[in-house]
Amino acid sequence: EYASWRFSVPTPSISASAWRAGVNINLSQFGISQWDPVLAVWYDNFGNSGTAPGNLIGAGGSPPNRNYACTLNGGAACWNWHGWGADATATFSPRLNGGVMYQSGTIKSTGVARTELWVRLNYSLAPRTTLQGSWFRFQSPSGTDTTNNYRLQLGYSW
Repeated sequence: EYASWRFSVPTPSISASAWRAGVNINLSQFGISQWDPVLAVWYDNFGNSGTAPGNLIGAGGSPPNRNYACTLNGGAACWNWHGWGADATATFSPRLNGGVMYQSGTIKSTGVARTELWVRLNYSLAPRTTLQGSWFRFQSPSGTDTTNNYRLQLGYSW
């Protein structure tokens, strides 16, 4: 995947780019069929090289919203990140599935290492009704907890 973006308010306009390379592997095709496991692995490189955020996204600029050029939690280090990640998912029963996602990398503008871990379980209580439990841990710099939270969510769709 590749994306580019141009911020045109400052003169001259400044552009940034982002790319992501990854692979999804259905492990059932390799003889590991219990729980229908899937492994995704990727490398991200979001934003231009530079030593200050202004060099990464343009002076006075801000990255586009909802662009996925961020870390796992979706709002950190947007257009200012490079690193790798992995997501392992499994279906334990027709009603229970879950996964573990991990990402590690560096914030380009500061050189600070960052890691994120997200563990989740989904249980179907009834048709269109799901209970999700998750744990999210974010460390920046790596080894220093800055976010460590649990979430229980009941979802219904119609």
